[in-house]
Amino acid sequence: QETRWKGDGSRMIEGAGRRYKFHCKGGEERALGVGVLVAEKLVEQVIKVRKCSDRILILRVLVGNCALNLVSVYAPQVGRSMEEKESFWIELGKVVSKVSAQKGLVVCGDMNGHVGMQTDGFEGVHGGEGYGVRNIEEMLLEFVDARGLVVLNTLFNKEDNRKVTYKLGGNSSQIDYFLMRKADRKLVMDVKVIPGEPCL
Repeated sequence: QETRWKGDGSRMIEGAGRRYKFHCKGGEERALGVGVLVAEKLVEQVIKVRKCSDRILILRVLVGNCALNLVSVYAPQVGRSMEEKESFWIELGKVVSKVSAQKGLVVCGDMNGHVGMQTDGFEGVHGGEGYGVRNIEEMLLEFVDARGLVVLNTLFNKEDNRKVTYKLGGNSSQIDYFLMRKADRKLVMDVKVIPGEPCL
């Protein structure tokens, strides 16, 4: 997320002795942007890539006998208008609703929201293992609740350094999440942050 690449496309990238195919969608300016890196061994398993906007990209990949829809998102951050935030969540809701219950769904990325440690009214979607203090807006949790999803990051008891996804100066926060349908929650064995790496 926040690739800051202009335009959209797909290209092969090499790094750490491995090759990946990078599918991305950016804006006209070098700002925002979403993308997904696919390991070379899985490139042929990619069925479709749909670049909805510079904030939402869907990659459908065949995993075993299941077509998994991986939705990479970059939500509007603090300081953006409420109108822009609402527009993003409405667009994402439309994307999620088009994925049939028979197909796998994982929504992941920079949600720019804080679900906090407390479940407070969201017991069905928040597992009580979040980090920090929740946003006043609660837009992320309201979205998850309305769509029958669960915040996977909050289901596993971890040390704080395995929860924090963003650090700047002395501030730490958890703003990157994995969301999945409640019915599929049993498929996930673990979610943790790799300290020092810009990924989950």
